[in-house]
Amino acid sequence: MIAVNGSYHCVVEYLDAHLGGSQIKDIVPGDPEASPATPTYLVFCDGHTLPILCPDCGAAHTMGMEPDEFLEDVAGLYLIGFSYLPPEEDEPEGIELILSQDPDLDPNDANDDNSDSLFVHLSSIQQLTCPHGGEEDLTG
Repeated sequence: MIAVNGSYHCVVEYLDAHLGGSQIKDIVPGDPEASPATPTYLVFCDGHTLPILCPDCGAAHTMGMEPDEFLEDVAGLYLIGFSYLPPEEDEPEGIELILSQDPDLDPNDANDDNSDSLFVHLSSIQQLTCPHGGEEDLTG
């Protein structure tokens, strides 16, 4: 469960309601050197934006590649699935985003050849921005 705008939601249901099957169309590069640091955001075709926060600490860090290179890697990919990763001994809880060129790929059939994974902190999900103001997506 995560708290979003004063209400609690199942993180998987919340993600599915807002981003399930959505295609990434752009990124907004972050500035981890700014004060406060700003994360890189994924921008989806329907207008949702999702900050990419470090799965370990929840902070904005460099992406490890130039923004143009990262955009080239993720633009056009579909969010075909996600997994909640519970905390383990040395690992905090987080979310694995499963991305693919094929919008119909079953996430259970995803592998290194036909999909990519991106790991984010739960705070990324709490900071998801919705073009419709948030909650109305969850009732449909």
